[in-house]
Amino acid sequence: GQDVGNSIQETSDGAFIVCGYTNSFSNTTPNFYLLKINSFGQLLWENDFGGGGSDMGMAVEQTTDGGYIITGSGNSIGVGPDDIYLIKTDSNGSQEWFKNYGAIADTAFVSYNVEQTSDGGYIVSGDKNYWANNSWDIVLLKLDTLGDIEWEQTFGNLMDSETLGFVQQTNDGGYIISGTKGVSGATNNNVWLIKTDINGLEEWSWEYVGVSDDYGWCVQQTSDGGYVSTGSKGDELYLLKLNGHGNASNTTIPLPSSNKQLIKIVDVLGRETPFKPNTPLLYIYNDGTVERKMIIKE
Repeated sequence: GQDVGNSIQETSDGAFIVCGYTNSFSNTTPNFYLLKINSFGQLLWENDFGGGGSDMGMAVEQTTDGGYIITGSGNSIGVGPDDIYLIKTDSNGSQEWFKNYGAIADTAFVSYNVEQTSDGGYIVSGDKNYWANNSWDIVLLKLDTLGDIEWEQTFGNLMDSETLGFVQQTNDGGYIISGTKGVSGATNNNVWLIKTDINGLEEWSWEYVGVSDDYGWCVQQTSDGGYVSTGSKGDELYLLKLNGHGNASNTTIPLPSSNKQLIKIVDVLGRETPFKPNTPLLYIYNDGTVERKMIIKE
């Protein structure tokens, strides 16, 4: 079968929770896949969720009650070609409840990220794909503790294509969104960051217009109240630092420097590590660039 992991997080007991999709259980279409492994990578338990359609898990987070919240998309249930799925489990990965969002016949909904909010509810980020003109908009869903919608906000317009990578709640109760904007008639995509208030209403947005295809994948609020964003610039990684008002001190995405110095090496989980052959590692340099390498030694 096919087993794909899309998200991993360390749990409160020092283990790891992994979310993705698999067809190893059904041998036909993929289902959501949730598994827990210990600190040595040994399987503790696994569960799959889905129906007769194609259901793919994209992100997981441990919740304050010790359980897990999973998001992704699927077409086993719902009216549209794809709906956003949200599954809440207990600490052993057993389903407590399930919700789907979308239900529009000519519009696909997909989700990439979920986070439990300070009020115990959830914020879900994703995309709407309008089949009539094949354009995309960013969608943000605020849910209560049982997954019922409190509000929904959409960012974009029917002429352009805006897609999402990540959302995080900010210290003021609002949200910061990292995504990608493709303008109609333009040849390249741009990094797009959006800051909203507690109700999902836009406060400001920031767009990087480069000369290559640039994609925003992740954003985090920093200790100084600003933001750091990462993604891809062509076939390279980039790192952007903005202040709390969305202004970049340097609006040029960092390019590799011939005089750059290695600061540290981390593994794919972000843990600092010494060099290891035959292992994918991230090399972080003093000019803000990051390189992913795997050096093969026999």
